[in-house]
Amino acid sequence: MEAFLHSLNAVGLILMMIAVGVFAGKSGIMRSEHKQFIVKYLINIAVPAMCIANVFEQIGGESAAFEFIYFVPPIISMLITLLIALLAARFFKIPKKRYGAFVVMGAFSNSIFMGLPMCKELFGESAVLYVIIFYIINTLMFWTFGTALIQYSANGKEFNLRHSIKKLLTPPLISLFLAVFLVMIGVKLPKIILTFSGYLGDTVSPIALMYVGFIMYETLSKKKQTKEKYKLEFSMVFAMLMRFAVAPVITIVLCKLFVINGLVQKVFVIESAMPVMTQTVIVSAAYGADEQYAASAMTISTVLSLAAIPVIYTLIA
Repeated sequence: MEAFLHSLNAVGLILMMIAVGVFAGKSGIMRSEHKQFIVKYLINIAVPAMCIANVFEQIGGESAAFEFIYFVPPIISMLITLLIALLAARFFKIPKKRYGAFVVMGAFSNSIFMGLPMCKELFGESAVLYVIIFYIINTLMFWTFGTALIQYSANGKEFNLRHSIKKLLTPPLISLFLAVFLVMIGVKLPKIILTFSGYLGDTVSPIALMYVGFIMYETLSKKKQTKEKYKLEFSMVFAMLMRFAVAPVITIVLCKLFVINGLVQKVFVIESAMPVMTQTVIVSAAYGADEQYAASAMTISTVLSLAAIPVIYTLIA
């Protein structure tokens, strides 16, 4: 019961921060033209700073156990969910415009914008390093397999390998690998740099959740303007089952198989049960796939995650 109440507090806080983003959109404080700045700030400044601060504080300070075997369960889990989603897309004859988004919805989770603040609230700062590990794999998979599938869904668009490889070399990944390398060779950064990085890193959770809230507001507004109603289609129901049931179970089994227990396992399970990635909507819009379908799924899965996470957390606590 205590675990369930703790998870409700975490979900309540997440919901309040998302609500700020919805309010900002409705009141006009935040507009569509601001989205590009927010994403660039988070990906190019705040998340890299968070990676640096946490690597030096946790690995460098030996306050967290780190082993490369931790990368294995997320890799295998995402490959399995990717395969299941591909087979389901064929079996259910998903329309081409939605094919890539459907597969990505089932295979990959919102590991940083939703996963990071959720795990921090549930498990504390010690969870951040393991969130970053999951985020690395999630990002690599999305910008290779995921992007290729969404581009395939868009008529007249061909897969751009160079573009996808370029997307892999993101500031968060570069900063993470650089920080790990510096720690491994014994380099110690000045305290002022770590404090500065920590302050910037602390902005990731609130700003990311406000961004998610604004995206939800935009999606709801577009639906209202076009007088469309939300339809929880069968394909979406299947994707939700993948997000909140299949992926967590696969992750638990793999963690047990590789003898990964405790905090690491719990973080990976919660991360695997996060909603649809916001990048799915962005990439679908960029390449002419069914953006509205992806946006609707992201909004619905975000709302459902707030109900699913307390149950999942209670079961693994």
